Amino acid sequence: MKRFIALFVATIMMTAQVMAAAVSVELDGETVEFSAQQPIIQDGRTLIPLRGVFEKLGYGVEWKADTKTAVLSKGNGSVEVTAGADTMLVDKDEVFTLDVPAQIINGSMMLPLRAIGEASGLEVNWDSVTKTVSISTGEKEQSAAPVNTVPEEDSKKIKSAVKTQYDDFAINYILSCYKDELAYSVYQLMGIMAFSHSEDEFKKLFASAIEIDKKYKNIVQSLECGEECKVLKDKMLEILDDDLKYSDVVQKAIEKDGLEVLDSDEQAKMSSEQMKKATEMQESFLEEAQKIEDNYIDVLNDERYNDDPTDSKLTPEKKAEKEKYLNAILPAVNDSLKFIADSDEMSEDYAQYKKAADTIRAKVDSLEAPVFCTADREAILIACDCLEDASEAVKAGAVSQDAYEAESIKLAYSIIFADFSLYGVFVDDYKSILDGSDIEIEEDILDNIEKV
Repeated sequence: MKRFIALFVATIMMTAQVMAAAVSVELDGETVEFSAQQPIIQDGRTLIPLRGVFEKLGYGVEWKADTKTAVLSKGNGSVEVTAGADTMLVDKDEVFTLDVPAQIINGSMMLPLRAIGEASGLEVNWDSVTKTVSISTGEKEQSAAPVNTVPEEDSKKIKSAVKTQYDDFAINYILSCYKDELAYSVYQLMGIMAFSHSEDEFKKLFASAIEIDKKYKNIVQSLECGEECKVLKDKMLEILDDDLKYSDVVQKAIEKDGLEVLDSDEQAKMSSEQMKKATEMQESFLEEAQKIEDNYIDVLNDERYNDDPTDSKLTPEKKAEKEKYLNAILPAVNDSLKFIADSDEMSEDYAQYKKAADTIRAKVDSLEAPVFCTADREAILIACDCLEDASEAVKAGAVSQDAYEAESIKLAYSIIFADFSLYGVFVDDYKSILDGSDIEIEEDILDNIEKV
């Protein structure tokens, strides 16, 4: 019986080794051969022989037996890994934490999957179905440029529509912030009129209102809008200029004639006319905003380039093709956005926002999108633009600013629209394709979308 149990255990162990050997590693689509120890899955973690992969990448490997340390070098780059350590040293000054310690198995130094990407700076993906590790240097992807099967005119329309959607959102978000500050000024005005009747407080309030108008005028003027939203931008500036002019007139009248001027018939008539004019200008703004929205929605709803996965007309073949395309991009989105720990505590490292944008854009540009995923592709790319805008805002101090300061507003509308774009592609569309399956996408960047 004991012998039978021993043989049974040995058989199980051999089977486990055979299963472990089923893990394959591909570098730019070519299978990496390992001379000794094969990649394995241990306690749910994929471990890869260090030597085989890095030699294939052109690294020299030096083994220091006394410290059980592997030193890899390529040009000015280097990686140092010690058996049993839960960290590795990259380029002699960057320390990366390993999710499982480096270890020696059958004479081969093994590293966890994620460490390969961190050490080499390359994109590393894991396919749990085929148990395949894919490492991409980007060289083959760049040489095989995607073929654009969408007519150039239509492609321009879609790009423009997505950009217009972003501009429209930005202007309306800025207008919303302006209305918030304006409402607070009115609240203060009512308080002064009801209780203090202080001339100094009136003067300070109107001086503050003028500064608010000037601030928002600068914010709107700094927007780099596409042609489609220039009219909306001009209407917003018109509203601000008109309010600025009115506040300036009232302030000067108070300085000249005191608070009595506020009770005059002339001032009452002027206020009534200003209110009517402001209402008309805002209605004109909203009408223009609605026209712009209708236009870009018509373009983005073109079934040739944006098949709705909930629509019965989306065939199983198209669903599979769309799933494959989005599934190829999703890991890059997830990995690059992990630095956003909490939407209420945004990272002050502006370089990470830019790096995330570059990573996602590089992945999207390396793939040929199915024609009916064209709008999805542009939605992901506009999210990259948003992340770059967020990077600029963070670099200018947005994280430490008050919520209504210029760079803080820019950071907010950039991140919220990035949320909106990624949510629409990877949660709404993708979840529908998978018939309600769980979507593994970084939830943190999506926090703000629930507040919109």
